[in-house]
Amino acid sequence: MRVALMSLRRLAVILCLATFSIASSAPARAAVPDSDASHLMEPPRADGAPVKVSVALHILNLSNVNEVTERFEISAYLILQWNDPRLAYTPDSPWDTSRSYSPGLFWIPRLVLLNSTTPRQTHERSLIVYPGGQVEYAEHFNATLSSNFHLRRFPFDEQTLVVLVHPFYNQQDDILFVPQRNPTWLAAELVGYSSLASWQLDDLKAAIATAPSRFGTKISEANFTIRVTRSIIKSRSRSLLY
Repeated sequence: MRVALMSLRRLAVILCLATFSIASSAPARAAVPDSDASHLMEPPRADGAPVKVSVALHILNLSNVNEVTERFEISAYLILQWNDPRLAYTPDSPWDTSRSYSPGLFWIPRLVLLNSTTPRQTHERSLIVYPGGQVEYAEHFNATLSSNFHLRRFPFDEQTLVVLVHPFYNQQDDILFVPQRNPTWLAAELVGYSSLASWQLDDLKAAIATAPSRFGTKISEANFTIRVTRSIIKSRSRSLLY
């Protein structure tokens, strides 16, 4: 019994030494930096030209218009589209028409709402790449923005609320806004329903312009204007019909 026990101990020691020897001789697996992946974080500028990015604003709700503080609140989709040839791929099947990715794997435009009083609250996000390298980014956000109110005709006034979109500080030279085929859209519920008690949302328009930067150069600007009418005008107009 004692001899058998000693033999088992020796066998255990031999196995431990053999395992240690194999582990020591095996090469260590280090994380090799992926140069292609790091390159994808740079903007896809062709010949040094800015990346053409189209911007669309789809308003889901206009929840507050405050003429005292000259602020308003919106819930909307911000949709960006651009082309990145580095992301083009050959479909694996007829159903491989697009691929979804998580933000952070490659370059996407970073934008700010210039007249936002606080940073916008971003909720769901979507990032889709199509075979030709077309990229579409969408985010659902809430924001409180400031705008100039003109109340001389109160209470029969109409107001134009503005949403100003600029490239983020370190991307101002990388982005050139271009018009999108469908740059604005209002949720169908806003036609017959609005959470605003005193205002009626009438129209939403988009325009692409340039604005001066602090360095004296011009940067791209997407300008969205929302026209609202005080509800008393609508009520009075209807009453005159009867």
